[in-house]
Amino acid sequence: MTSAIADRVIPVKIKPMDSANHAIVQRYQQVWTPTIMLLSPEGQALHEWNGYLPPDLYLPQLVFGLGKAALKQDRLGEAAECFDEVITKYPTSDVAADACYWAVVARYKGSHEAEDLLGGWQKLQSRYPQSVARIKQSFTES
Repeated sequence: MTSAIADRVIPVKIKPMDSANHAIVQRYQQVWTPTIMLLSPEGQALHEWNGYLPPDLYLPQLVFGLGKAALKQDRLGEAAECFDEVITKYPTSDVAADACYWAVVARYKGSHEAEDLLGGWQKLQSRYPQSVARIKQSFTES
């Protein structure tokens, strides 16, 4: 798992109880530990989650977070690829349905093609019919 992280991000560990780190804890409004944040090179928080996760739950969350970060930075193809990776490698993870939702958004924002939107929603409906993500797009259902 360490290489999966190091291959994609530059990990930095901050000890929140150390008084030397007070300013950074305040800047990012850390309220619980561990807090995992994906930051832009400029220090903008692009995605975060809290609490310990074992590797089988951590890796899908990391890839999903990288997708959200790419989406926020308008790197739409990269975002869609990250979301697709979650759906393909971790289809039963807690973030898989959301990854399916955001993959649709990333593709549609890049193409503005109705089929990317409607076809993606149909895929979400069939793969994750009971998910909150499916409900979010339910306005398209008859």
